[in-house]
Amino acid sequence: MAYPTVGLSFGMESIMEMLRDRVVETNRPHVVVIPIGEAVPEGLMAAAALRNRGIRTRLATQRRKLKKTLASASAEGIPYAILIGEDEAAAGVLRLKNMSDGMELTLKLKEAEEFISRNLMA
Repeated sequence: MAYPTVGLSFGMESIMEMLRDRVVETNRPHVVVIPIGEAVPEGLMAAAALRNRGIRTRLATQRRKLKKTLASASAEGIPYAILIGEDEAAAGVLRLKNMSDGMELTLKLKEAEEFISRNLMA
């Protein structure tokens, strides 16, 4: 049995050429929050507070070694890491690490939010 048809096809080269100059938006996080030991609840609260402030945040939930987690964040181009261990949680502080220069600050959560917001706008 014969069926009448009409077809149209774009070649892969044509499609790739159209996409080549297109700007691709990335939703890469600005911060990765890394809870250490039993500080997961504090990590969750920090991630939620940063997100509420409009800062794109990832929570590192895998139980990988700290060095590997930081290397992964650096390779992805994430500018900041927040480290919260049991000692930091007990003291009500966190460690904010600048991934580009390795500088580390010990701050309260609100101070870290302000620091990150201020530096992302610069």
